[in-house]
Amino acid sequence: MAQVMAFHLQGISPHIFKNCGSLVNVHLSNGLKSIGSRSFEKCIKLEDLYIPDSVEHIGDGLCCGCTSLKSVHMPNGITELGYEIFRDCIKLSKIYLPNALMKIGARAFENCCNLQSPWIPNGLTEIGERAFVGCKSIREIWIPESVIAIGEGAFDQCTGLIIKGKRGSLAEKYAKYNGFSFVPD
Repeated sequence: MAQVMAFHLQGISPHIFKNCGSLVNVHLSNGLKSIGSRSFEKCIKLEDLYIPDSVEHIGDGLCCGCTSLKSVHMPNGITELGYEIFRDCIKLSKIYLPNALMKIGARAFENCCNLQSPWIPNGLTEIGERAFVGCKSIREIWIPESVIAIGEGAFDQCTGLIIKGKRGSLAEKYAKYNGFSFVPD
């Protein structure tokens, strides 16, 4: 199964494509409302995932262990990225996070070692523990003033990371406490 194009669905069940070793491209159609937890976990050949803007909920661990995943289109209305949603997606280099996003869950991007400087939306309030641990290609990240919680080890193993943000913000405090360079904007 090299490609899946799902039409006229409202939801995708948890674990439905888990360990599907031949899945390469997935384009989900508009009208879909929710995607269950770990629906595409360990689909090791999955390279491209398109999630339409109609999706309002994405379960935890959606693409955990998808080691070939390079690109993802995230829906604009998503407010939370759950636990381990992209953990161990080692080829994922860029992702555009939706403007409505308020929370990045624990271990969301853990070991996404090619992820480069993700854009963090202005309304984000929480970055979960170990959210970006092992993301060695992130050189700098801007953390908005709206962030009121950064979990333990959120940026561990991000060698040489520069954190940008407002003076006096949690971003500055986090950077200084954890030994990262801080650049005020």
